[in-house]
Amino acid sequence: MIATLLSILLCCHAPSPVPHPHWEAVSPQPRPTIVLHPHEEVTCRCEKSSAHEEAACRCEKSSAHEEAACHKEAARPDGKRFPEDVNVQEAAHPEQATPDGKDCLEGYRKVFLAGTIDGGDSVDWQAEAEKFFISRGGWAVFNPRHKEWHPERPGEMDYQVNWELSHLEQADAILMYFADGSKSPITLLELGLHARSGKLRVVCTEKFYRYDNVRITCERYGIPVFTTLQAALKNICEP
Repeated sequence: MIATLLSILLCCHAPSPVPHPHWEAVSPQPRPTIVLHPHEEVTCRCEKSSAHEEAACRCEKSSAHEEAACHKEAARPDGKRFPEDVNVQEAAHPEQATPDGKDCLEGYRKVFLAGTIDGGDSVDWQAEAEKFFISRGGWAVFNPRHKEWHPERPGEMDYQVNWELSHLEQADAILMYFADGSKSPITLLELGLHARSGKLRVVCTEKFYRYDNVRITCERYGIPVFTTLQAALKNICEP
C-alpha cells in the first residue's frame, strides 16, 4: 500500500518533460516586401494542388507594353487557382490579380508613397522609404516614381494618373511627403482627396510654402503630421 501511494505521489509531482530544442515554436517570417512602380504588375505562380490534379493556369507578362498573356498550361476541373509565389513583372496596366479574380497581394499590408517627385528632380525620398519597408517584410509598396518617365508617349499621362488613383484607393496606408522648397500641387490634391480616409501620415515642415494649409487641414481631420520621414515610417508600422 505504501509503495503504491509513493508511486502515485511521484507521478503527480514528476517534472514536466523538457522540450527538444527542435520542437520549440518558431515565429513565421513575414513574406518579402514587394515594391511596385507604374508599368509593373504582380502575378501569381500557381502550382499543382495534389498529384491527382493538374497545374493551375499561369499568367505572365510578355513585354512592358503589351497585355498580359494567360498561357493555359493546365487547369483544375473546378477552375480554382493555387497562388504560391508572387513575382513582379512589367505590365501595361495596374492589375495584380489571377484570372479567377484572386488578389495576389492578399495578406500584405499596402502602402502608397504619395509626395514630392517634381518630374524626378526632387530628392528620392521614396528610395529611403522602400528600404525601410523591405527591411521589415510583409508590405506591398506602391511607388508612383518612374524609373524612366516618358510623358510624350501616347496615353502615358492618363495611365499614370489612373494608376495613382487606383493604388491610392487600394492602399491601407498613405505616406505623404512634402519636400521643403517644392510646390507639390498633385500631393496637395491627393491630400484633399484622402483627408477623410484615415489612412494618411503626412511629413511636412514649416519650410514648405503651404505649410499652414497642410497643418490646418490635418488638424481638422485628425491626420498625424511629422517633421521627419523616419518618424512617419515608424508610425505606419506600429501595430
